[in-house]
Amino acid sequence: TDGLHRFGPQSPSTIEKWEKFGKEYPFGTLVSYLLNDDGQPFMLLAKNAAHTRNIDGNPKVALYVQNPQNPGQKGARVTLVGEIQEITDVKELQDCKDFYADRFPDQAQPLEDARFERYFSMYKVVIKDIYYVSGFGVQTCWVQPEEFKQAEADPLAGFASELVDDWNKNKQEEFQWLSHAFLSSELGLDYVHNPRVTFVDRFGFDFRFRFPRTGAGPAEGNEEGKEQFDIREYRIGFRMPAMSKEEAQSAMFKILQEAWEKDQGYDDKWGETEHPHMLLRRATDLDITTKEPAPGIKAVGSPSTVTANPDDE
Repeated sequence: TDGLHRFGPQSPSTIEKWEKFGKEYPFGTLVSYLLNDDGQPFMLLAKNAAHTRNIDGNPKVALYVQNPQNPGQKGARVTLVGEIQEITDVKELQDCKDFYADRFPDQAQPLEDARFERYFSMYKVVIKDIYYVSGFGVQTCWVQPEEFKQAEADPLAGFASELVDDWNKNKQEEFQWLSHAFLSSELGLDYVHNPRVTFVDRFGFDFRFRFPRTGAGPAEGNEEGKEQFDIREYRIGFRMPAMSKEEAQSAMFKILQEAWEKDQGYDDKWGETEHPHMLLRRATDLDITTKEPAPGIKAVGSPSTVTANPDDE
């Protein structure tokens, strides 16, 4: 839910149906939107647009949201289900128009002249339910609208993508230390492929990597001899919440430093401190030989099996 505060205005929405031969079908459209103080999406719609005519007949809608910097099945996304209604309250309408004009200045002029009353209206989605998917094969859940309403943006949201991009570009060697320190005893690997952070917030980060599948032949329909990979994703927690960019950088540095010390054998008691790292195995555990989590690791979701080709991640 926090991601909506940051990525909402650039996200697509599905608010249109398609009718032919007396039958209705879902019909997607692209609409810019923002969130009001109650977490309700609101948007500017043209009165003569097909989607506006459709919702006048059936207000049931679904708004699909995804971070554009992490698209597709591998990225987290959320679907807001509810009913859309025109904003008629004078103060609420003016607040929405002001906020919309501030965020979309190229669309500001029609909001304040005669064209608005004639050609446009502001609408909001009253949310009934929320479905969250945290990434391909990772975790899914329903979120209560009241919980969503009370949620606040994560303090790292404004620069989380910048941190992720920087770490993935400049810390590949350190990620190898991290993989070996945390997981070598479980997986028996000296090297992992494409280790990367997929998400970071104040509590920690999601860490994903691939590794060659052992003892398995080519997948059905796959090229003969083409190497197969398994994928794992873990949630690694900071020892203390990071409330700023500098604190997040420091927390990551400490984790990587501890990983290096453990990897080099300098700290035999690493991980046995009073406040050990939170290490959660995600549901992207693929084709593992045992269904039980490793000691000290809490499983999240259930393992699944999939064939991963080298270009998938």
